[in-house]
Order: sequence, then C-alpha cells, then structure tokens
Amino acid sequence: MERSIIFIVGPTCSGKTKLTLKISELIPAEIISADSRQFYKYLDIGTAKPSKEHLQKVPHHLIGFLNPSEHYDASLFEKDAGQCIEEIFNKYKTPIVVGGSGLYIKALIDGIFETADKDEEYRKELLEKRKLLGNEFLYEELKKVDPVSAAKMLPQNWKRVIRALEVLHTSGEPIWRHHQKQSTGKEKKYQFRQFGLKWDRKILYENINNRVDEMIERGFVEEVKNILKMGYDKNLNS
Repeated sequence: MERSIIFIVGPTCSGKTKLTLKISELIPAEIISADSRQFYKYLDIGTAKPSKEHLQKVPHHLIGFLNPSEHYDASLFEKDAGQCIEEIFNKYKTPIVVGGSGLYIKALIDGIFETADKDEEYRKELLEKRKLLGNEFLYEELKKVDPVSAAKMLPQNWKRVIRALEVLHTSGEPIWRHHQKQSTGKEKKYQFRQFGLKWDRKILYENINNRVDEMIERGFVEEVKNILKMGYDKNLNS
C-alpha cells in the first residue's frame, strides 16, 4: 500500500489552510503544521492559527504545544512530525503537512544529518578564520572543495558554510551526499506529493494587508500585551 504524504507550501496568505481543509473533505486526512510560530501557545491571532471550528473539523498536530520560552528546532520537528505521520498512517489516513517554514519542510523530507565524529579544533579554526577574514573567505574555501553545496548557500549563511566544511573534513564526503542518502531512504518509505501555491505579487500583498487589518480588529495588539504580561521576553525566538 502506497504511503503518501501531501505537502502544501506557499507564502503567507496564499490560501494554504483553505486548500488543506478542502482536501481533508475529500479524503480521510489529518494535518501537521510546519509553521514555526504556530508551534507556540498564546500566539493565536498573530500566527493565524486555524480557527476552533477548523480544529474541530479536522485533527491538527504540532499547534500550540510549546511555551513561548521553549527551544525548538528543525531536528526536533523532524522527530515529532515523523511520529505524527506514523500515527496518522496507523489510522489509515493521509498526513497533510502545511508550511510554513521551508527549513522545517526540508528537514522532514531530507532529514537532518548529524556526523558521529566532530572535530572541535577544526571548528574553532574555522570560527577564527571567519573572525579574521570574514564570511566571504570561508565561502570561497567551500566553493573550492564542495562547489555543489556552496551553490545552495550564501556567504552570509556562515553557520551552514562552516557545517559543510566540517562534515567534509570529518567524514570525507560532502554534506549534500549525506543528505542524498537520507532522502533516498525516506523516499523508499514514503511517497511525497508536493504542491506549491503561487499568486500574483500585487494580489498577495493585498491579501496580507487585509489580514493584518483583520488581526488588529480581532485583538492582535492585546494578544501581544497579554503575552508580555505573562513575563515572556520580547526578544524570544517565538
């Protein structure tokens, strides 16, 4: 039996939620959020979480399960979403992943590669080079030894550049090859059906402006004030 995962991706206000609910009316499905802000409690209006009516119609996962101060990253998401996917398949339903954050979608499809061996001295050396010579120097170094990975990055994404150099140094293989191996394994386990929503930019901006007005009317400012009153720092990632 084919185990297909549907991915609905697109920018803010592109109609992802509406399309997802429409699909769930046609097939037995449950929804997994890949929106990195919808993971958090209390951030309801500002993150455009699905309404209570929508949540009652179709089971949703990974929405409002973290406190604003809790750390969460793509690696944790891959693990949690993977568990949700298996639970949904066990109910003979189709998982629909809605995003959101491209990083989290990529983590779920390609996996997060972690090398068993780490060279702290080499990492310190790279960080020192960055401090003295800048991001561009490290990026040029990566281009020399792993042009495939470098082509997928920008010099300012220095953490990714250092990571790619470190993986090549410790494992002897470029990081893209490790990702390729992981991705192939997942593709054998699941079938990925990806759908991207694209709008004319002018219309999309109008939709965004309308949503902001609607959020203000619904009490977005008060929502933020209440969260700050709870003692959460305004500089939190959430």
